[in-house]
Amino acid sequence: MRALIFKNIFYIMENEFLYPQEILKTLVINPNSTTCDFGCGTGGWTIPLAKLLPSGIVYAIDIVEDSLLFLKSNASRQGVHNIKTILSDIEKGVKIINNDEVDIVLIVNTLFQTDNIGLILNEADRILKKGGFILIIDWKENNPMGIEKDLVKFEEIKSIILNNKYKLEKEFDAGHYHRGLIFKK
Repeated sequence: MRALIFKNIFYIMENEFLYPQEILKTLVINPNSTTCDFGCGTGGWTIPLAKLLPSGIVYAIDIVEDSLLFLKSNASRQGVHNIKTILSDIEKGVKIINNDEVDIVLIVNTLFQTDNIGLILNEADRILKKGGFILIIDWKENNPMGIEKDLVKFEEIKSIILNNKYKLEKEFDAGHYHRGLIFKK
């Protein structure tokens, strides 16, 4: 994965421009689901997701150890104890998680930082159960971070996932600067 720039700024921006609680409500979430947050950062999506899963679990995966430490501390302060952090490069696979184990995979503000989107989407497919969901949210053009050259191509993402026999459940604007896709396996 490319070097992650200003990871904590992304956490602030996610919470300022995106509304995880509102977007997560659009998913069918069973309270005992097993979920996974790829590129979780400091937990802007992980903690709201974990709060929706009183008897479930969230695997929080990131390549930056300091982000995971912050996430653990913040979750503990909020009384959230169903998060398992994993230090890993998702482009190389997360062998800790079994095939067909996860009900929902979140990939938020992560794909624009990768060298190979296909590898990450294949890993999401590997761990996702049949009937599970992938939620992808990433930057749109003209975002305030000035991210332009590494923007994801949403049509490319749809092409890759739909070729794997997924169904596009929803495509939406996720705030002013992000685009969202929800796929069902």
